[in-house]
Amino acid sequence: MNKKVKIILGIVILLIIWGVIFIIDYNRCANLKEPIFVIEKSKNDTLSNQIYYGLGYKVEVNKDLKVNSLLDDIQTEIQYKTKIEELPKDYSFIQAIRDNCVISSNSHKIYNKDELDKFLENVNNNIPDFVRCISFSEEGDMLITDVNFEGNKSFRYCLDSTRDKWAGEEDRTYRYGNFRDLRIDESDEKFSIYLMEDVEGDLKGPYVIGYYKNYEIINDYEFNYLLEIQKSENIEKKKITVDELKNKYDYDIYYYGIDSAIIEIDNQKMDLIEALKNDKVTMEKIIEQAERDSKSIIVSDMYKEGGSMIYFYDSYTIIKRNSLDGDRDVYIGIPEMRLNDVEG
Repeated sequence: MNKKVKIILGIVILLIIWGVIFIIDYNRCANLKEPIFVIEKSKNDTLSNQIYYGLGYKVEVNKDLKVNSLLDDIQTEIQYKTKIEELPKDYSFIQAIRDNCVISSNSHKIYNKDELDKFLENVNNNIPDFVRCISFSEEGDMLITDVNFEGNKSFRYCLDSTRDKWAGEEDRTYRYGNFRDLRIDESDEKFSIYLMEDVEGDLKGPYVIGYYKNYEIINDYEFNYLLEIQKSENIEKKKITVDELKNKYDYDIYYYGIDSAIIEIDNQKMDLIEALKNDKVTMEKIIEQAERDSKSIIVSDMYKEGGSMIYFYDSYTIIKRNSLDGDRDVYIGIPEMRLNDVEG
């Protein structure tokens, strides 16, 4: 083999090697990984663009392109949710479910667990995410926890204890912290989540949420026929089955301690009386929904004499009254309404 052929062959081999090196680095960069065959890289302390100088080529990659894009999405999500400091003091259990909060209740149920599962999966994949969790004190007061995972082992935390009436006044406040680690404590019976390795703040290993594994899981609960009431200055009964409604029902419907009620149907709000008149809903449907809600999201009770039922929502109460002599009435009223208040 003469010298000229050897030179050409050497050049070809070098080009092949260079091509392999280039392809390897190109594929790594395309998958947001650092190139291997680099001579030099630019000095850049940020998490954004990084320039690498290879053998006759230069590549510029954004190592956190995926994370930054998702971070923008999560910031939008955080803005969508009301800031924890701006939640109303009468923030209701039902509203929390509708807001996709993860709720571990004292009634052995966990709501929106799929939101928690998604959050934990994103943490495991280093994808920024946000979760709002709610638990309750032994006395039944609401405790709200926000966790914002920023990626790269950074967790921002806020605990809202302002609704804990049994705590000392100095403890009914907001507490903040920043942590490096999320810890899952799992036993045969219980699943608990804590934050560890504090960076700032005075909290040590704060609790996020927990639940027993035998809890009933309720995801994507379908709400129908919720009411908003306008309280009256006078606590008294007011019959609404008059005129058109009197002919539609063979029993009477009353307001108690309220002037009006608004019902939400198919994401539209309307006056309850008008909705009943125009057959947008029936009282039977409302009672049927209340019975369904009593299995999952509200408390109910039955009176043995006559079998009357009472349904307790956050901001109102419904009574389906059945007397021993056969009378049937329905009452919609203030949360404090009881059967003794409307009888007689």
